[in-house]
Amino acid sequence: MELIRVNLIPKKPGMKMPKIPIGTILGIIILVAVRYGLWGVVAPEFETKLDDLRAQKSKLIKKNKAEIKRKQQQLDEINNNIASIENKINMIEGLISTDNIVAWTDIMERLTEVVPRKKVWLTRFNTESNFQVNIFGKAVDTVKNISEFLGNLKKDAYFSNIYLQKAIKNKVNQQEIWDFSLKCQLKKRSE
Repeated sequence: MELIRVNLIPKKPGMKMPKIPIGTILGIIILVAVRYGLWGVVAPEFETKLDDLRAQKSKLIKKNKAEIKRKQQQLDEINNNIASIENKINMIEGLISTDNIVAWTDIMERLTEVVPRKKVWLTRFNTESNFQVNIFGKAVDTVKNISEFLGNLKKDAYFSNIYLQKAIKNKVNQQEIWDFSLKCQLKKRSE
């Protein structure tokens, strides 16, 4: 028979060498190296590339804004030219056509009838595309002569919306002269 021996006396604790976790330390060293590589070496390179891209972006934005502004100016010029040409066409059509309005010769004859003789002189007459008429003239002595002319225009069948824009009194050789301007609308043909 064999005897089994059991040692019941505890061993004296001695100093043990701690186990070094080589995998953890190696992982930390790799992480530090990767971080240094990314932030220390690669990051500045990325930052310079990013700055270059930002500069290119701002240049392109400025270039696009300048191009848009130039195109907008060209568009405005074209629109102004179109409006000017349309205005001229309307003016020419208004001069040629007598469908909607009385003939210009009739208007000139009518003006000679409504102007008080030897009291009011018309110095300038122009029209706008919407059949607005601007009349400039001079009157002698009193404002009464201008009001007589305005009254005659109001009674006339060819003119409407008569508006006196200005009347300025001047003295010429001891004579009182009134410079005036008025605006009115030509009526459409009533036939």
